[in-house]
Amino acid sequence: MAYIRPFLRSPLAATPEPPYQARANTVEHTARGKDMQPMNRHHQIAVQLKPSTFQVLKQYSKTTGRSYATVITEALELLATSTGETSQPLVKTSQPLVEASQPLIYAKLDTEDQTLWKKRVRQLREGGKSYAAISKILFQESQLSGQDGLPLSPSTIRSICSL
Repeated sequence: MAYIRPFLRSPLAATPEPPYQARANTVEHTARGKDMQPMNRHHQIAVQLKPSTFQVLKQYSKTTGRSYATVITEALELLATSTGETSQPLVKTSQPLVEASQPLIYAKLDTEDQTLWKKRVRQLREGGKSYAAISKILFQESQLSGQDGLPLSPSTIRSICSL
């Protein structure tokens, strides 16, 4: 008598089982039940460290016998729970492209203003600037944006040049 795994149907069965039933006995799928605890999830992050900081963390990982991921996790947890004695934030953020204020929305401009902007875009394009660079320049200098308040897309700049 041939041994058949309990979660597979016999090859003589008229209809095959759906793939999700064939995998129902794996840990990955049983932990998703409504009465079960949710599975632990791990997230991968990318960080840029100074070479000296990297060496310190790597050396600490070796001397303590912990994995590098564990050391990074502990450092992040320590950073999140520490209350600095200074009023400065623990994490530095990048600077915004421009100071927050009302953007100048290209689609809502009247025809005369759009003509002036088209002229400016064409001048920048003749100067050898890429479509993305033009978009960034216009946003930084004049806050010219799309309806979403973000810089115009390079394809919009390209269509402005072609009109």
